[in-house]
Amino acid sequence: MICPECGTTSENEQRFCGDCGARLPQENKRGTMPLLQRTSGERRLATILLADIKGFTSMAERLDPEQVTLLINAAFEKLASSVQQAGGMVDKYIGDAMLVLFGLPESQPDDPSRALQCALDMLVQISAFNTEFAETLPNPISLHIGVNTGLLMIGALGAGSQATGVIGDALNVAAHLEDIGSHDEIIVGDATYQLATAEFTWGEGGNVVVKDKIEAVGYHRLLAVRHPIAI
Repeated sequence: MICPECGTTSENEQRFCGDCGARLPQENKRGTMPLLQRTSGERRLATILLADIKGFTSMAERLDPEQVTLLINAAFEKLASSVQQAGGMVDKYIGDAMLVLFGLPESQPDDPSRALQCALDMLVQISAFNTEFAETLPNPISLHIGVNTGLLMIGALGAGSQATGVIGDALNVAAHLEDIGSHDEIIVGDATYQLATAEFTWGEGGNVVVKDKIEAVGYHRLLAVRHPIAI
């Protein structure tokens, strides 16, 4: 496998480049075709989890770039383990953020619940990361997480591109929910909340105006799981 950043050849089993530390594209265990390509052109109901790591920007001012890269990769490894355990799919990494989908390529009736359980476990993983790297980190890092459920369109993004991605209003709402959260908060859209209310403990919610939407979007703060689901 060739690193898209520096061109170094790495073993297929490696998740990160041994030379520059960049994340390597991963092949699906069932074949070389990316999971989303199998459903390209479809409109699907999915639960979106957007997790943004806070604290690496200021860290970059104090630590060596190579050291920052190693720390970011270590943090993403822990978050990815939460996703794998919950049965989700990491769609992409966007800077210090991770976009996770539940319901693609195959949907399950408990997708919203598994996404919320994943979000809670991510907070546990970040806490463990801060403890493990306490002597290296200038300050602890934290997470802002937004979760929302809705229809997504799957298809090639960009002129002439072979890359498959997702677009849709539900994704835009998830990004906005992530943005309004505070440190280590999980902000959940009303659609997801309605599908998984009884299984979790909730904090204060409200309504927020999202750009280009006529009506305000309801949201809720996720606190804990009351009845963990078997995954």
